Amino acid sequence: MLIFKEIPANQKLSFLKILAIIGHINTMDDKKIGFIKDLYDSFEINICDFDEITKENEIELAYKECKNITSLKFKRVLIREMFFIAYSDGELIDEEIKFIVKVADLMGISEAITLTIGDWVVRYIELEGEGDALFSKDV
Repeated sequence: MLIFKEIPANQKLSFLKILAIIGHINTMDDKKIGFIKDLYDSFEINICDFDEITKENEIELAYKECKNITSLKFKRVLIREMFFIAYSDGELIDEEIKFIVKVADLMGISEAITLTIGDWVVRYIELEGEGDALFSKDV
């Protein structure tokens, strides 16, 4: 994500830790780990081992880490990516939604905007699946 090249490494690390924590709420799987690893690689930070990041599962830590993120755009991208991870298994459970809404609230993002981002992510993933099915057929 070149647009976030100017974001300090400590904020990128907080971003990744929060994604790992939401990944653990339901079940951390290879798909979620791969998603976080791709972001880790694109962020080009070398201040923490990737395996250490994915072990994070303390919800209270996320509430502390989210306060490190100062860029409004980066906050909204974090919300988007949390929804992508939470919905990667095809469902959003109440615990995931409550966690995302609380993190967003702690960062000063309203519940309305947070849920709008979540609705967009779900529609995006569903449309992507429909497109994959459409183009994989021999017509």
